[in-house]
Amino acid sequence: MRGAPRDRAVCDRDDPLGALDAWNQAHEPRIDLIRVDGLTRTRYDVVQHLIGLKTGDTLTRSALLRGRRRLNELPSGSGTLDFVPVPSGLAEVRATVVERSLVPHGGFDLGVLGLATAVTREVVASIASPTGGGERMVVDWRFWAHRPLYRLSLAAPAPWRGVWTLGASRERQPFSAVLAPTVHDSRFNSTSRTGRPGRSGGSSAQDSIGGTAPAHSEPPPPVCASSRRAIVSTLARSCVRGSAAAASSSEERPVSSRGPRRE
Repeated sequence: MRGAPRDRAVCDRDDPLGALDAWNQAHEPRIDLIRVDGLTRTRYDVVQHLIGLKTGDTLTRSALLRGRRRLNELPSGSGTLDFVPVPSGLAEVRATVVERSLVPHGGFDLGVLGLATAVTREVVASIASPTGGGERMVVDWRFWAHRPLYRLSLAAPAPWRGVWTLGASRERQPFSAVLAPTVHDSRFNSTSRTGRPGRSGGSSAQDSIGGTAPAHSEPPPPVCASSRRAIVSTLARSCVRGSAAAASSSEERPVSSRGPRRE
């Protein structure tokens, strides 16, 4: 009875997680060995502690998936995690890690770094696992005019399983802007101004455009040169029409002539 789930796990290569679920019904398999390939500088015990699997424990689907997720969080690289059935109800866990290079090197890495620096005007370089603890240090420097950035961050596997990150940065950003005259024109023309009842007095520049200014002492928006010329032209035409109307009314008024008064 105990051999059936094990035989199914050995034979079912297309669905290893399903085979593992069937094998767990017999409270197997036990982890016999944890093998990690691909490490060059990171220590073996660092990776084993990160994935959280121990020899002698029962390998389950949840434990395997959790170990895969943790292995992909390794700062100095990434990898895959799987298992291989062995006789006597045991399984061998195999991890393959692709570790980052200590520093960028080679023509391809330096070319990508140079192209990214030229486009973004920002240098981002990393140092992977210099002490063998699986850590990664990232240095970021942006050399934009008036937008400098200096950043240093460090990520490493934590003693409680997981990854902790420590970083420090200094950045400066400008937040000033100069408004163009067209922006002033658009704001002035789109502002609605309504008169207040009972307001008396002479007409102002705002009245000639088609509204009256509010009673509170709020400074009007700036007026550009083109708007000033339009206002002056409107006022001039009004004065000319008023003068012409006055002259025509004086010409049409009847004039009475009287002769000498007789005594």
